[in-house]
Amino acid sequence: MALVSCSNDIEQNTSGKVDIKKTATFRLNFANFNEEQEVKGTRASSTGIPDSIKLKPIELANGILACPTLVKDKQEERKPTTRSLGNENYTMLAYKGGVLVGEMSGTASDAGGTATFTPTSSNQNISLTPGTYDFVCYTTNYVTRSGDEITVERNYADKALIGRAAGVTVSGVKQEIPFSMKHVAARVRIKINAWKSFDASTADLRGIANDLPQKTVYNASTGVYGYTQGAVSGYYSLPASTTGLYPFQKSVSDYQYFMPGTDPSKLKIRIYGTFYKASMNDYFNVKPDAVFTFKENESYTLRFDLLYDYLYLFSDGTIGHFTETTQGGGTKTAIGIVVSRSKRLAMALNEVVKPNSGMLVDYSFWHPTPPANQDDINNTKWNLNSYGAPDWNSFTNDENGYAYTWLGSGSSDGTTIKATAKDPGTGKPVFPAFYYAAHYDEELTAQGITLAPNVGAGKWFLPTFAQFYKAYVNLGFADNLPIGGPTYGTPGYEGTINNYD
Repeated sequence: MALVSCSNDIEQNTSGKVDIKKTATFRLNFANFNEEQEVKGTRASSTGIPDSIKLKPIELANGILACPTLVKDKQEERKPTTRSLGNENYTMLAYKGGVLVGEMSGTASDAGGTATFTPTSSNQNISLTPGTYDFVCYTTNYVTRSGDEITVERNYADKALIGRAAGVTVSGVKQEIPFSMKHVAARVRIKINAWKSFDASTADLRGIANDLPQKTVYNASTGVYGYTQGAVSGYYSLPASTTGLYPFQKSVSDYQYFMPGTDPSKLKIRIYGTFYKASMNDYFNVKPDAVFTFKENESYTLRFDLLYDYLYLFSDGTIGHFTETTQGGGTKTAIGIVVSRSKRLAMALNEVVKPNSGMLVDYSFWHPTPPANQDDINNTKWNLNSYGAPDWNSFTNDENGYAYTWLGSGSSDGTTIKATAKDPGTGKPVFPAFYYAAHYDEELTAQGITLAPNVGAGKWFLPTFAQFYKAYVNLGFADNLPIGGPTYGTPGYEGTINNYD
């Protein structure tokens, strides 16, 4: 006698329990880093932490200023291959009221960011009484488990995944149970930007003390992460720079992994490399303005904009670095940038513009009846019609801009002071470029900037070509001066100054 039964969607055994292997399909969705978090610009994300966190500017050795920013990566910046681990072994746990009631092992092979858990345990089964359960799934080969505690070491932080499906109702009805499989750790890479190209470098990001999360311990019963503390470090290799967002040269490292609960304010970094012809190899602390810790499945870029640490002339007559300015977190107002300390020479920070017009002042002069030779305004002229002309060396060393601006002897007639000369009929400056350069202090005062007496006593002037070139050499690292034919200067130059006849 044969008995034939009709199957339906409810699967229960004779004890009234549900065979979870028969009734449930476990779908594993491999979450990308920062998935489920909004990452747009510098506003706060859904976690309450800004997506871009400024760190305090740091004065490094040898005249280099680092402006660091901790940036939460945007998803489109990451490679799709980070979404899966291919064919892996997984363990599935079932909890009811925080008590482990069953487990089974299996495999899952990723296909486009998702996979189906396939049980492989021939002697294991999860038979559950209908009710509400929490399920936990983890990569078997990259963790160690003792009871409810799942421990992940840092050397497996890039591969270990844990997913949790909470509050699942089990009734015997066939169902799909989805998991969001997340990386246990956060990851951080290093990016360096500089105005000048640079060679390959390395970096070492580590704890200031031995008190950072070294191992992560996930409690499968409660879903809470804990950790054990210890020494933590990550080593980075950065290739030689390539062209980035103008005007920067950039270099980006691979990622290193840090456990959840890591406080970035407890990290320090050392960058080994040569930038702006100066070597860097000192540690300095990472100091974010916001208080937060890394969380699992987060991805960050620690970006360093390396700038030359120029000296500035302040309105109080002192000189100092960017970190002393209001823009750099200090209290002082910069009015000029120091070109040469030995010559006590500073260059104005603002371009010379015509009052009430916003237009740059050109190198010309105005007069209702100009002299026959309009170029004959200084007491010195240089014959530069061709490369190698006799006057070339003298021209490139003429630093008499002050005399040409403020002394009568600096004019062709031996008496005119171009810094103050005005047409008696119109009141217009006869030599606008000289005049407005010489009255830069008045422009600052009009902006509400109070100048110390020793600053007001100094006189601004229109620099000569040689003084312009000194600024390019000292501030812009130029080391070549071509004119017409063969290169005049040293080979392998970074900046150039071109003089056109």
